[in-house]
Amino acid sequence: MKILSIGPISPFRGGIAKFHQSLNIELSKSFKVEVLNFKKLYPSILFPGKSQFYDASKDFNSHRILKFYNIFTWFKGLQFIKTSRPDYIIFHYWHWAFLPMFVYLSKKTSKIKKRIILHNVLSHESIFFEKLFVKILLKNNDEFIVMNNYAYEIIKQINPSANVNKIYHPIYHVENSKRVISTENTKAVLFFGLVRKYKGLDILIEAMDKIDNKIQLLVVGEFYDSKQKYLNLIKKLNLQERVKIFDSYIAEEKIQDYFNQADLVVLPYKKSSQSGVLSLAYHFDKPVLVTDSGGLVDYVLKNKTGLISKSNPSSIAEKINLFFSNKENLFSKEDIRTLKHQMTWENFVDNLNLK
Repeated sequence: MKILSIGPISPFRGGIAKFHQSLNIELSKSFKVEVLNFKKLYPSILFPGKSQFYDASKDFNSHRILKFYNIFTWFKGLQFIKTSRPDYIIFHYWHWAFLPMFVYLSKKTSKIKKRIILHNVLSHESIFFEKLFVKILLKNNDEFIVMNNYAYEIIKQINPSANVNKIYHPIYHVENSKRVISTENTKAVLFFGLVRKYKGLDILIEAMDKIDNKIQLLVVGEFYDSKQKYLNLIKKLNLQERVKIFDSYIAEEKIQDYFNQADLVVLPYKKSSQSGVLSLAYHFDKPVLVTDSGGLVDYVLKNKTGLISKSNPSSIAEKINLFFSNKENLFSKEDIRTLKHQMTWENFVDNLNLK
């Protein structure tokens, strides 16, 4: 059976591309897989980061055709689909800018069985017409994959009759490293990944002013938001000695360097669905602190694999202090390992119902 998977993959970087690549590696064990990839994800003028790409030698042998802002590439993409003649199409959706293109391709391939993996049902930075286009998209695909209860409920509000399948985000496996990043303090919390407004780094920095001053914060990831406003906040709270910033995209072989230094991985998100960062934390047997603003709560066994707070500095600070004062009773590596056995890529593919 042949599957055509549509979405960003290497040489693009970021969470969706990494998920897509990991899933296709697993799919390829049982199916013939082709990938319809993007030529470019965003116009350079709209891209907030330093680069959309990483080492092109890691390309998944994809067909790089699509640009959401160039309708002629949609026509080329449709022609490729017709030539490929897949048994199934799997779409990866995450942002409103790609909705018109995905709606077009879905409508024009109505005779092909389709799955759409909704990394976000509604974008973190949504726009007024998004819900309408999502509703249209929901009418033109056979089954919709979400990875948390929050997303499931949103879909059911938009289209109560939609066929929705909830499968949890699998655990990533990354290369090991023996390099060590030195920290002045023995206690450290980690904020990892691209820095965007919705991820709540400002809330976490404010929380640092309310916790034990022996605890250090590592901020590791490229800024897709104004870096200066975070630096100003750090200076205002006199946290320069306790907050260390590593402002760059972290290659896979270096990820472990930073997780090894952390006692706790904090995801202080103002909005959330699921997270590859949480998956990485569990891969390294690290407990997490998440907020109750979205779907991440589904991934935490409270007081076993992590803690849950409100999305405000006082609540986050309270939970961080609680963790360090009583972490032997609030965290179990065995519970994390039990979750990891359940959240595998093999289980994810099995639950896609590709028959």
